[in-house]
Amino acid sequence: MSRARKRPKGAPTVVSTIPLRATPTQAKEVGSRFECARLLYNACLRVALDRAGAMRADPAWEQATSVPRVVAGKPNPARAQAFRELRARHGFGEWPLQSVASGLRVGWLREKVFAQEAQVLGKRAYDVVNRWVLGQSGRPRFKGKGHGLHSLACNDLYGALRISADGGGLQWGAGLVLPFAFDHSNPYQWWAAAQVGAGRLRSCRIVRGRVRGRWVYVAQLVLDGRPLSRYQVGGGLVGLDVGPSTVAVVTDQGAWKETFCAELDHKAVELRRLQRRLDRQHRAGSPACFDDAGRHRKGVCSWRERSKRAGRTQASLAEAHRRLAEHRRSLHGNLANRVLGQGTTIHTEKLSYRAWQRRFGRSVGRRAPGMFVATLSRKAASAGGIVALVNTRTTRLSQRCVCGAVQRKPLSQRTHRCGCGVEADRDVFAALLVRHVDPR
Repeated sequence: MSRARKRPKGAPTVVSTIPLRATPTQAKEVGSRFECARLLYNACLRVALDRAGAMRADPAWEQATSVPRVVAGKPNPARAQAFRELRARHGFGEWPLQSVASGLRVGWLREKVFAQEAQVLGKRAYDVVNRWVLGQSGRPRFKGKGHGLHSLACNDLYGALRISADGGGLQWGAGLVLPFAFDHSNPYQWWAAAQVGAGRLRSCRIVRGRVRGRWVYVAQLVLDGRPLSRYQVGGGLVGLDVGPSTVAVVTDQGAWKETFCAELDHKAVELRRLQRRLDRQHRAGSPACFDDAGRHRKGVCSWRERSKRAGRTQASLAEAHRRLAEHRRSLHGNLANRVLGQGTTIHTEKLSYRAWQRRFGRSVGRRAPGMFVATLSRKAASAGGIVALVNTRTTRLSQRCVCGAVQRKPLSQRTHRCGCGVEADRDVFAALLVRHVDPR
């Protein structure tokens, strides 16, 4: 079998998901492999954190950070070279961590975690620690047994995860084959099967998740090319104004405004009911966790042994959160497809969604506007378009009028009124203005 062909740098890929069927015996074996992979990942993470700590404690680290970042308007190569030497000296890199992961496969662990899976786990450990070193995220945490790994992958088709010889399932090693639960009415699965038959399969993953308190498994096939499109994209320019609970769209064909993910409001009521039930069971089962005023005491909660009824409530709450997330993802995709149906060049404001979380916590947590913009950006890039972000500090579109006047408005004022006679919905008017702004 010849090695895979070389692909151009930045060539597009698409991930197709197909559910898997597993017998109780197979599910037990898959669970043990995920648990062993969790232990291996934690070991790699420990090594990566130790090496990062030693690198940052090195006196050469202070010297490297004192080197100017920019010289004559260009990135300073001396600074980059100093950090490269530091990383090489302490073995903090992608390839060294992959070698560490391979070296940890000893004894019985070698039978549960295969070579390429261990290398991917080492790379994942390096990536999260590297983001922490660069200040892009917080300090990574070890994965506990209750919140372990949820996906395992291979680099190519020469790893343990591959499609079986008859094409009817996902083969994992020599003696485990999980058959596909193929949906014959799903055009995406038929398209994925055609792409696999055409030789466009690059690698395979196995992903697990909890549905109604039980583990379910799916196969993710990484394919060459672009995804199957069921919606026709437009060629116009779109102005988009995203708010905590509303979204306004202005296109060549007209404008509309709608409540953002309005179908999720009834699910919030269900979540709150389950949360209150679990809180009552917590107070009844562990009164020592609360003070005389009924407030939860600070520190580690002692409510460890939950009743069977409380366990069922907790499982129902987790299932409600899962359903809400799936419904939200579906609504995001539907709205993104409708926006892209008007045009693939989209202008919107650059916003701080973290600030919205502090001010509109429940609404933003339920609707996730930042996740919608990320989904729209990904779909637009796949369709050959772009989502251009406009700086709000220089434009102030919610305070500006077409006549040039700028007037501050309170958030409670949802209608734009100006002395020049313009009166319109504030969000729709902002979407109209951002549509005509040059992002540069």
